[in-house]
Amino acid sequence: MFHSSRLGKVLHFAYVALVALVAATAFHAWQLRCEGFGCMGIGVVWISWVVAIFTPTLVLGIFLAAKSGPRDWLSALTRYLIWAQITLGVALFIYWAVAKFHH
Repeated sequence: MFHSSRLGKVLHFAYVALVALVAATAFHAWQLRCEGFGCMGIGVVWISWVVAIFTPTLVLGIFLAAKSGPRDWLSALTRYLIWAQITLGVALFIYWAVAKFHH
């Protein structure tokens, strides 16, 4: 089974580390403040975050969940982190949409 192979375990642990990176970079981007020209730089940061960090990490998590066999603790952690990552992405999107269109 994939989940019990060395590669499978390495990928699961890599996914855990990547989710931590997703959260840390989201927190860092959240702290950015506008510096002229209509905050365009912050928009570029968020688009880059979605394309380069959030989406590939989510795809890896979904792949690992699909390939996982029995429900060991690592597979359960991966499934939990997928939902945590989706929740983070949806919450940030809702915040952006409300802030963008509330004016």
